[in-house]
This record gives sequence, structure tokens and C-alpha cells, in this order.
Amino acid sequence: MDMHNALQNSIQNWAEDRARFSHDWLMNSFYQAIVGLINVCEGKVQVDDIRSNVILLIQDWRKNMSIALRLINTCEESMSPRVLLDKLPLSLLDDEDKAGLNIIAHRIWLERYEIKQKLMDADACIRKVNSAIDYLEKNLLESKWERSSLTEFEKILSTIKDGCIELIAAMSNLPKHIMV
Repeated sequence: MDMHNALQNSIQNWAEDRARFSHDWLMNSFYQAIVGLINVCEGKVQVDDIRSNVILLIQDWRKNMSIALRLINTCEESMSPRVLLDKLPLSLLDDEDKAGLNIIAHRIWLERYEIKQKLMDADACIRKVNSAIDYLEKNLLESKWERSSLTEFEKILSTIKDGCIELIAAMSNLPKHIMV
């Protein structure tokens, strides 16, 4: 695979991974599972073993949180317009010109699109959800899952739900393609 195709795949892979995480998993799977558990806590839906469902939810978050962190940590490298310097016709520039353009294009992109702030916002949302998940997990181990304790779990799940809404918005604010 030549450099052009490798670069194109890298950009496309990041954007696809972001979409898979944010839309496919976070919005359509994880968020819906939280809403379902809130409905159980409110007595709208009956399940045989809510504890097992909550354990699965926690495990699902733990597995996918690393994907979100990887997306945040690789966004700047993958989506900066400086990657275009490796594509024709810019790849034909001499090394000195490319080095100068690399710095300028990247700085302008960071400032124009407030990339650092968007990444910090997404990271803060992940940490908020993770903190609520940690709290849920701690309480899960200590709880007998009686009807009276479901109100407390509903509050924790609502916090996670709100954090997911914020995270969905934060992830959608990240670049979907290279912007100049």
C-alpha cells in the first residue's frame, strides 16, 4: 500500500471509529441500555435480574471507554490538515516548505476549530461518566437491590445518562473529516 492510500485509510479509519463509537455504540446501544435500566428502577419494566444487567452495563463501559480515550488521544494526529502534506500535490514541496506549512496549518486548525477545547470537553465527559460508573459499581457491590434502593440507582443511572448525552454531543463536535 502506498503512502497516499495508507494516509487516506488512517483518516477514514479515525472518522469511522469515531462514528462507530459515538453513534453505533454510545447512542444506539449503551445509552439505550441505561434508559432501559432507568425504566426498570421506575417500575415501568420488569426484569428477572437487574444486578446482572447493571454488571453487563459496567463491563460494556469499561471495554469501550478505552476506545473513546484512544479517539481523543489520536484525533489531533489523525485529523490535522498537516497530514495533507503527505498527499499530492503538497508532497512534492521541498522539506523546508513542508516543515513550515506543517506548523502553520496545524496551529491555524487548532485555533480556528478550537480543537484543544473540544478534546478537553470530550475527555471531561468521559471522566464524568466514568466517575458515575465507578460510583454505581461501588454501590452495586454493597447493595441488596431491594425496591427501596432502586431510587438511588435511578439517580446514579440518570447521572450516567446525562453524561452520555454530553459525551455524544462532545464526540459529534470532533472533526468528521480534515478541515482546513
